[in-house]
Amino acid sequence: MTNDKMRCFLGLSLPDEACRQLSMLKGGLPGARWLEPHNLHVTLLFMGELANEDLQELDWHLQGLSQASFHLQLQGFGSFDRSGLCNSLWAGVAPCEPLTVLAKQLRRLAKRLNIPYDGKKFHPHVTLARFSVRPRAALLPWIEERAGEPMPSFVVDAFHLYSSKLQAQGAEYRIEASYAL
Repeated sequence: MTNDKMRCFLGLSLPDEACRQLSMLKGGLPGARWLEPHNLHVTLLFMGELANEDLQELDWHLQGLSQASFHLQLQGFGSFDRSGLCNSLWAGVAPCEPLTVLAKQLRRLAKRLNIPYDGKKFHPHVTLARFSVRPRAALLPWIEERAGEPMPSFVVDAFHLYSSKLQAQGAEYRIEASYAL
């Protein structure tokens, strides 16, 4: 964390086997920009550009956060869209109370520290692909064909502070710090 500011978020990494399983789903959607396996994650809290001093204070508080590890099950597929046009395809996360509690703790902490974050409703998911603009109806056959696919499940025993660097081919994510559960 040496830059003056860093575009960042808090999230969960996926084990290699889960990334491999999700990567096998690639294909069948012309124009999709599939995320690389090492970029697959569940965002807990997107904070955007933060100054180094804010990151240091956040890091200090996150080291003291206490919560038990938990089991996470991916479930189903969907897309984020507006007016019938979508920009991303995702794998969903089955309801998980410990995950919701963790996300709420992180929002409360950010608010207490006056760290700005996006105010979107927490909707845990793993983004699989992005689109410039695509009619939602064009995704439905892909989603329906894969409705019965076995989905990864895994134990979450840490969360991470990620940096996000925007590049022409999409954002590149890197774990900057990890926090054990």
